[in-house]
Amino acid sequence: MTRRERFAAVVLEGHKGLAFELPFDPKERWGLSEESLWPGRRGYRVKGSIGKKRFESAVVPRSRRFWVLVTDAMRKAGRLRAGSEVAVVVEPLDGGAPAVTRRAGGLVRPSIE
Repeated sequence: MTRRERFAAVVLEGHKGLAFELPFDPKERWGLSEESLWPGRRGYRVKGSIGKKRFESAVVPRSRRFWVLVTDAMRKAGRLRAGSEVAVVVEPLDGGAPAVTRRAGGLVRPSIE
């Protein structure tokens, strides 16, 4: 059974930066438990691709929805901005270091190829 999900999304800008909505609850779909991403923020680590660009990021709950955070690396590599329409493939990121960390000026550390 694959845990990979495909969907279309629109990149939105919020008060914490760019993100796009994950159209399902990761706990229900994948049986995951929230984990600490950085101090004060819990969510789910994910990997995937936008077009042919691979990424690692995090899904965070906000306003009873789930959002994939667009990192600086994702934004630059995919030339993403608010309003960008994207084809997404996403799945849980198993093991390893946290997919994202927080610092002044944005989210860092996830990779995109």
